[in-house]
Amino acid sequence: MVGETLSNLPASKPGYIDRPDVEPELISRLRDREEDPVITLDGMGGIGKTSTALAVLHGLCNERDMFDFIIWFSARDIDLLSSGPTQVRPGVSTLEEMSIYGTGLLRPYVDVDSFSDPGSCLRAVMRGEFSAGRILFVFDNFETVHSPGDVFRQIKTSVRLPNKALITTRHDEFKGHYPIELPRMPYPLFKRLVDVTASRLNIVTLLQGREDWIRNVHRESFGHPYIVQIVLGEARRRKTLGKFPRMLANKQEVLPALFKRTYDGLSDPAKKTMLLLCSWRSVVPLPALEAVMTRPGNPMVDVDAAVGELEDLSLLERVHVDVELLNVPQSAYHYVREFELQDSIYRDVVALDANYLRKVGVQQWGQGGARWSLQPFVTACIELRGSLDQRSVDHVIEHLAGTCVDGWLDAYDYYEAIDDLKKARDCLHHARRQNAEASTPLLERSLSVFERLGDIREFDMYAELADRYKETGQFQELSRITRRIAATLAAGRKLERRGQVLRVAQTWDGHEGRADELDANALAGLYKALGGMASDRKKWEQIAKKRNRSR
Repeated sequence: MVGETLSNLPASKPGYIDRPDVEPELISRLRDREEDPVITLDGMGGIGKTSTALAVLHGLCNERDMFDFIIWFSARDIDLLSSGPTQVRPGVSTLEEMSIYGTGLLRPYVDVDSFSDPGSCLRAVMRGEFSAGRILFVFDNFETVHSPGDVFRQIKTSVRLPNKALITTRHDEFKGHYPIELPRMPYPLFKRLVDVTASRLNIVTLLQGREDWIRNVHRESFGHPYIVQIVLGEARRRKTLGKFPRMLANKQEVLPALFKRTYDGLSDPAKKTMLLLCSWRSVVPLPALEAVMTRPGNPMVDVDAAVGELEDLSLLERVHVDVELLNVPQSAYHYVREFELQDSIYRDVVALDANYLRKVGVQQWGQGGARWSLQPFVTACIELRGSLDQRSVDHVIEHLAGTCVDGWLDAYDYYEAIDDLKKARDCLHHARRQNAEASTPLLERSLSVFERLGDIREFDMYAELADRYKETGQFQELSRITRRIAATLAAGRKLERRGQVLRVAQTWDGHEGRADELDANALAGLYKALGGMASDRKKWEQIAKKRNRSR
């Protein structure tokens, strides 16, 4: 929920500078209920289309009788969870994926299953065959979807008033009847952005009395808001305001010209880090980057220093959620992908590292926090068993298991799958230390590996699980472990941890009615093995006989 609107909007961009030259028109078009329902916001890459759209939409979310739902689609990184709006790895790059995603969000409000397929359902919702309210569909970074022309035609023919569609794109071939262009920043706004950025970089004194330099940057950069962050980052590194090279007249060449100048000045570790981050379009957890770049066989590198160098130059941003995430701005990402990655001397090394990094990415992140898991990495390593360097796999797991949700349990699953039971047991030990109260899955995994290793701590797990099953009413599971202990002892296993075996047997006290004949015989066997408890043994023998007669 954002304001008065059900929405999966990402958070507004921090430090955003209002665009009074564009925002009023965009707001007016979104409020209108009579004209063309498709609105396009276009402009060159990195000019601020997404930031402007988010600022406007967050404002409209607080207005009553505006939109009941706003659904944000992005071929870059967005998703919706019950906990709140999130950004994720790419997930809606085709029309089919958009249909599945959109109808998934609307399922609580629309009978999705009454349609033949998700595409039919989404088109019906777009046409207004939906009684719960007015919907705005936002398609961000539209040019990155597959077959954007076909997708645009589907949107144009499907969306009907009072619903609306807002498309942000750098390509002007996708236009509604009322396209809105986000132009270069007028100088007063650009100056405000310079002041905000200089304050963040702590170089305010460097710019005092240098308005001529700022105006020159504005003129030569075509008022591009991201360029000023790059230039000021460079000024911070050099501790001086150097001459700003004249850019080519073609706006699309501004960013490559500036990025190359900055990129060429990076240290080798920072270059390799940037190439690796740009090998995959996703936010990357800092611990994951560290794990991959420091794996065996790679040269020693100070990853945090390299990240700090890139951050100072505004080539990436740190996003502090539940885990520290690294995000490369879209414009920087495209420059590196198009102009540096293929010809880099690090290409082969980066490709190998990227093979690991792609498996340990973030699943969701945003206002609701970050969620990432070791499970996709573990699953991939199990499937690719033998083709990955085992030392590298071990390194990544050991580095990350303690930082991910249920990371040590996922690590256990990997080592159990490759029959390395001692490492599996170590993972469970770490998991127990990490969690004050062990979960039932953790106890069950511990029991499994202790049994296979012949570790006497299996009896501790029996006792803990028996208490847990009794508390939760899982008597089938309690029956299973009771019979297992009895069978083990009957087969000649030495009675160890007598107190734990007694604890399992006594969980049945007061629940005799839940025991069948096999349970009763197993319990009689336990009391026989325990010795000196004739009355309890006799009680369960009588219950077993009674169950036998009643069959």
